Amino acid sequence: MTNIVAILSAYGLVGILPIIFVLQPFFTVDLPGVPIKYGDALDLLLTPWIGVGVFALLYVSIPKISGPSGGHRNLYRFLFWTFSVLYVEGHGMHLAANSIGNSIVEISDSRLERAIFLFDEPIGHLLWFGGAIGLALVAVAYQISYTAQTDLTRRQIWLLLACGMIYGISFAITIIEGRSVFWAAPVCLGALVVLAYRWARGQKEMSRRPTSTFFVSGFALLLVTLGVWYWKFGSFVEPSAIFLP
Repeated sequence: MTNIVAILSAYGLVGILPIIFVLQPFFTVDLPGVPIKYGDALDLLLTPWIGVGVFALLYVSIPKISGPSGGHRNLYRFLFWTFSVLYVEGHGMHLAANSIGNSIVEISDSRLERAIFLFDEPIGHLLWFGGAIGLALVAVAYQISYTAQTDLTRRQIWLLLACGMIYGISFAITIIEGRSVFWAAPVCLGALVVLAYRWARGQKEMSRRPTSTFFVSGFALLLVTLGVWYWKFGSFVEPSAIFLP
């Protein structure tokens, strides 16, 4: 249980790093002799490993005291790999298209402009965010299928709730920046309803399900953040348009 709490807590805290990086002028500078910005290079090297690696660590760390049949385990493996592929493929599309678009001062070819936008925003973000949400749901379902022998301490529960909230806020900002609110918000709401129902089935069960605790608080704060953002700005204006020159 301690390993799972540590993995999830680190995942929540790491989520704020891109928000910090994007506000630093250094990360908008090109690498020496290469038309790739420092921020894009870090995004390329770190994001897929963190985004998928966390769930791979959860998969091997969840206590296997008792659990589903072999068929169900194979289903979890299939879903894990499916959403991992979607996550990596979508992130790669977004990053490449976004980097190319930022490197071109003026796009005179309207077809090229539409292609960059298509792979950056609708396709890239749909696959990327869809993969991230899917991995979260698979991790929760996988843990629910097993019965752990130890309970979370009160301190661990509060830590998971706090880091889950940080994850939710940072993911909400990413969704807004990716212009994906109108499809991602209903999906997250549906996920929250399902997770909250399973999470609240019993105090004893709740104290043995760190992934549920983390992602319930995360999706709840994600939806609250979207609501506050719309109330504050009257639309889902992108954060970069507000905070960056």
